[in-house]
Amino acid sequence: MTVSISCITYNHAPYIRQCLDGFLMQQCNFDFEILIHDDASTDGTQDIIREYQQKYPLIIKPILQTENQYSKGVRGINFKFNFPRAKGQLIALCEGDDYWTDPLKLQKQVDFLKENPDYTLVAGGFKSKDVTTGKEIIDLKDGSLFPDNSEKGFDITLDRFFSEWYTKTLTLVFRKDAVDLNVLKKYEFARDVHLNYHLLKNGRGYYMKSILGVYQKHEGGIFSPLEKKSLKLTHYKVFQDLYKYNKTSDMKSRLFYSMIGCSGYDNKIMLNAFKYISNITQFKVYVFYLKKQYL
Repeated sequence: MTVSISCITYNHAPYIRQCLDGFLMQQCNFDFEILIHDDASTDGTQDIIREYQQKYPLIIKPILQTENQYSKGVRGINFKFNFPRAKGQLIALCEGDDYWTDPLKLQKQVDFLKENPDYTLVAGGFKSKDVTTGKEIIDLKDGSLFPDNSEKGFDITLDRFFSEWYTKTLTLVFRKDAVDLNVLKKYEFARDVHLNYHLLKNGRGYYMKSILGVYQKHEGGIFSPLEKKSLKLTHYKVFQDLYKYNKTSDMKSRLFYSMIGCSGYDNKIMLNAFKYISNITQFKVYVFYLKKQYL
């Protein structure tokens, strides 16, 4: 098996058909499977998945939960339920409320990884769509400041990854053997950030300057409607989690700035950032925010 497509769903009935059709329209010279994990949807999502499974029983392989795992405290659904059963050498990601638009998406990405064995992942551009207004925004990174930039794309290094989000989930394909699943499972607050971090520790990534799919913003999405406070706190929890098992000076610095980012939202977290100050610049930043909140 060449590719395992990993798809997680929860109450995605209005979107899941378009998502699955985007998988099934792929034109490629290799085999792939579609691994779906539905977290006990209550809106008919599971009925639609069963319908597609009956049509494509050798391709679509669902896990249909009867109890919601997320509400039970389970995090890293892909890491726990889909990745361990993946038969593909490569894994492609796309959640059930997003979809692919390029019928050659997988073929182009698989070809790249086969021709470049030192790369661990490949991602690319997408459209962001507000399902309420129908407004679409193209998200295509430029990369013009990078010396390796070309018309086709540019490299994604660990430093570049943390400076900007180049690896949108719906565009990502990665080598299964480039990351240790047991490492990912130990994280309490597991997210795609953790996956990409470990992939890029083990090799380079590549960003394709192509629109590969659509990211849909709606009220039921995991991150789409989150308030700024929630996003700041999520950012902090991710770096707290990463630093716990990767105590590098760089990760310590990122944790510090994520804690400072909670200023005005959770000042207790901001105050505790003092413990992670590593240089005079960070000390000055800390004092600045301290004065801003309390003077």
